[in-house]
Amino acid sequence: MSKLTAGMVSLTAANHETKTFTTTANMWSADGKTVTVPYSDLDGSTEYTVNISGFSDADGNVMVLDSNNKFTTEYVEPAAVLYGYINDDDIIDIIDVTMVYQYYRQKITLTDAQFRAANVDGDGGITIADVELIYQFYRHKISKFPVETSS
Repeated sequence: MSKLTAGMVSLTAANHETKTFTTTANMWSADGKTVTVPYSDLDGSTEYTVNISGFSDADGNVMVLDSNNKFTTEYVEPAAVLYGYINDDDIIDIIDVTMVYQYYRQKITLTDAQFRAANVDGDGGITIADVELIYQFYRHKISKFPVETSS
């Protein structure tokens, strides 16, 4: 049996935006005939052309460039945002305040869901204002965030 080799898969959208995924040899199936490429961060409701190249299977068959395959992603409605709930423990507490402050100070990263939950002023970013608002909510000085009252 020949050595399985990695290859490259790129996805090109109609607007010519391309996302490239380099595979590794450990993505091959046990029989060395199928490679699985996990995709992420694809836009919804978008048709992609799949360009595949550089693979060599267990029998030494080398795949030449193939761009005849297409698929379309579905649009998925984002989950409802629970503003201020950063660490998923169902309460807004000092831990949530601390996490947003640490993110603001560039000490930690947040997931996309945490980022949306931390943007309580609705300006699209995380600033000291978001930290202060979550702290005010925690201290019962406010009962809603600005993003919840704007339309």
